[in-house]
Amino acid sequence: PLNLAVNLMSLSTLLESPVRPVSDQRDAVYREALVLLYRGMPNAMLGHMISSCFVIYALWPVMDNQHLLVWGFVVWAVALLRGAGAWRFLHLWPHLDMLALPAWQYGFVLMTLVQTSLWGSVTVFLWPEALTYKALLVAVLIGIVAAGGVMLAVQRQSFWFYCLPIAVPVIVALLLDGGRLERVMAALVLLFSLLMLVSVHRLTNIFLDGLDVRFKMQALSRIDALTGLQNRRCFDESFSDTWHQSVRAGQSLGLLLLDVDFFKQYNDHSGHLRGDEALRQLATVMRKVASRSTDSCARIGGEEFAVIVPATDLQGARLVAGQIIEQLAAERIVHSGSPFGMLTVSIGIKAGVPSRHDTRESFIDAADQALYRAKAAGRNRIEIAADKFG
Repeated sequence: PLNLAVNLMSLSTLLESPVRPVSDQRDAVYREALVLLYRGMPNAMLGHMISSCFVIYALWPVMDNQHLLVWGFVVWAVALLRGAGAWRFLHLWPHLDMLALPAWQYGFVLMTLVQTSLWGSVTVFLWPEALTYKALLVAVLIGIVAAGGVMLAVQRQSFWFYCLPIAVPVIVALLLDGGRLERVMAALVLLFSLLMLVSVHRLTNIFLDGLDVRFKMQALSRIDALTGLQNRRCFDESFSDTWHQSVRAGQSLGLLLLDVDFFKQYNDHSGHLRGDEALRQLATVMRKVASRSTDSCARIGGEEFAVIVPATDLQGARLVAGQIIEQLAAERIVHSGSPFGMLTVSIGIKAGVPSRHDTRESFIDAADQALYRAKAAGRNRIEIAADKFG
């Protein structure tokens, strides 16, 4: 029952707490789907270029060669442009925020529409008279639709703009030809397109559900099961990201390291279950005080905790530390093994503007040394690290 309660609490924290590694699960799924689309672009680019060469070679004896070459050149140009856009996106995407992603998605859809419209245009500019060549061209176009269905299953909206510009012109062209076999091929193209649309819809749901579960499992692996705060692994990642952002922006960064005073004695007097409950109460206090969306609270050891406060100078970090001590005192957690009579914490603070010449390790070590001085000076107090950072 105790393990079940802890697991349920962790799941609740994942859904409600601001310390989740991903602030919005849907945003994470959306971002991942878009990244997968762009990662598949080089293969798609190569496929369109090879297929266009095959069409040009197949229709060369029966179609105007100049028209074939112009059409092929445009197909290649659009494919290369899409490839260049994919390279640019994959180069930038780790640094893109959510506000920039819709523009990249619209760009992807637009270029997809242009690419497949070129294939649909063959029914106007390169439509052969002979049934054999028509059947060959229809087979190529349907193959392109099928290949696109596999790649675009991660985002069903894009597949509509991929499938319809090919399927609709082909069906119309076949029906206008009026022959019996042409009508049969038109019906088959229509049936195949509908089946692809249904299949892509189902594949998209399966993909998104699986991706959502994956992100939730990843998030749970980054959360301390007892307190619902970040665990040590997540703290290291969060601090690394925040450090690099502070260096790029030239902003001050604050780090608080906390240690529960006389916690072994608390467990000896009150038992480990009460000790666990006390740690959960401290975690609640930390979340309440460090409540900005950019703040991060973590349990980095047994009774050791950390708070990352980005864009915060020494005065602001000192204020956060003082509020944690005050809020914890207001909880009045009795600690008969402590000279203070209540559960208290010691806090070491490091704040400053890191530069490219500084290291994360030295910053954390400075906060740790300040924490050590706080404990050596009598506990239940705050110590500030020497400020060699700007």
